[in-house]
Amino acid sequence: MTIYSRSERLWTSPLSRFIGNSSENMQEKEIISRDVRDKILQVYAKIDPDGGSWNPSQSDRELQHRQFLMFNLGQAIRMIKTPLHDIHALDVGCGTGRSARLLIEFGVPPTNIFAVDIRQHAIDYAFKLNPAINYSIVNSFSDLQFLGTFNWIQQCTVFSSIPGRKARVGLAEAITDTLSSKGYVFWWDLLKANDWAGGDDLMPVDYFPHLQILWQEKVPLMQKPSHAIRLGPLRRFLGPLIDLMLTRTPSHLVSLLVKKE
Repeated sequence: MTIYSRSERLWTSPLSRFIGNSSENMQEKEIISRDVRDKILQVYAKIDPDGGSWNPSQSDRELQHRQFLMFNLGQAIRMIKTPLHDIHALDVGCGTGRSARLLIEFGVPPTNIFAVDIRQHAIDYAFKLNPAINYSIVNSFSDLQFLGTFNWIQQCTVFSSIPGRKARVGLAEAITDTLSSKGYVFWWDLLKANDWAGGDDLMPVDYFPHLQILWQEKVPLMQKPSHAIRLGPLRRFLGPLIDLMLTRTPSHLVSLLVKKE
């Protein structure tokens, strides 16, 4: 596992002790994640071969995705009881670090943020953009346990890019094990997995049965009609009705979950 910190680049191999380990459970986790890792890398090698060259500015959908991610992340942060300076965050599947950097915009200290991904080029680029964040290359779900515990773990369009329910369950279990008591999981993802990852329905409750859902909402990547109307103090009452009448097709799901004591 490669770890990048704000002051230096380190190479550590905590999993080396497990090489040749006869534990069937450990071997199973490694086999599952290795297969998944190879398939994901093949897909992203076509989309973004060097981790930083892909330009989303020509796609309205990609621009809307970024806009709504930031808005809903802010909504979730409003709901938590933990002071921002006490948040210790883990961004799983961070890519080039965009969602991790958003946490800084809301007041989380960058030194309190860890961001992990399986793509070397993406992590290298993320480190260049903001070396104050701690980055790690992970090769398996079990790598997460070596990073410590966190009271905020987020995944942004990661589960939809993991082929197969079994592999997603493995990641969800690793996230749950890494989450501290009363810690939060922020979920932002498609309603269905990508076609190449199975195309099946994605619901947080199916992967985090032991966490409590505090907030969940299906999100169309379009502004709510009520936001375009000046309703003043009546927004609270008329807004939901207007949005219900002028329906939009949702494509994403946002959810905030908490680990019970």
